[in-house]
Amino acid sequence: MKRPMIARSLKSFFLALVFLLPAVALAQNKKDETPKPAQSLPELRQQLERILADTHTPGVSVAIVHRDGPEWIAGLGKSDVASNHATGPETLFRIGSTSKAFASLSILKLVDEGKLSLQDTVHKLVPEIWFENRWESTDPVRVVDLLEHTTGWDDMHLPEYAKNANGMTLRQGLDYYQRSRVSRWRPGTRMSYCNSGPPVAAYIVEKITGQRFEDYVTANFFVPIGMKTATYFEQPSPQLTTLYHEDGKTPFPY
Repeated sequence: MKRPMIARSLKSFFLALVFLLPAVALAQNKKDETPKPAQSLPELRQQLERILADTHTPGVSVAIVHRDGPEWIAGLGKSDVASNHATGPETLFRIGSTSKAFASLSILKLVDEGKLSLQDTVHKLVPEIWFENRWESTDPVRVVDLLEHTTGWDDMHLPEYAKNANGMTLRQGLDYYQRSRVSRWRPGTRMSYCNSGPPVAAYIVEKITGQRFEDYVTANFFVPIGMKTATYFEQPSPQLTTLYHEDGKTPFPY
């Protein structure tokens, strides 16, 4: 009585094996297609150029820096497709979310100078900036929450992303649309990436220092570090790269 069951089990096993072996071979082939680590700078350049072509990325800036200084600084591809302008070592790329690091550095510098604490509540420092936190009496939004993305706030909403903020001050930008700054859980208990926390931190820097945030970062970080071309603002420069859609051809406006 049990033989047919064993026979069927063996048959199922061999059928499964027949389907499994091609899958293993396919996975092995994919694994073999993974490029090996480049053993030289020319080989690394070739691999990067291949990635640019495969992903329709017009250009990229590359820097390999050791403790004693830079080993390789280069630009690959095009910084402007329409004009066929090549990307070079001096090409400027948009600062993007790198700005968050400078917001944190600015806050930490002020903490080091004794001008505020990471445990200070946001409401105490900038009561004019609106946000909603139903746990504020027991679990207030603190400065550290702005930097660690633990405010519980939602990420910025579409009206904020779609707004052309040219000419707006930091305060005007924060006042433009406030409804994304609503704590969904007790602040400090969960991390959720939030693009509106760092701007509030930047505004705190402005209020404490009396300087525009961008000017404070330039004077205290860009210039001392030697980032001579770094800026938060669009500059008319042939070195400024153009941002493109995923097709690598259609440009985004600044």
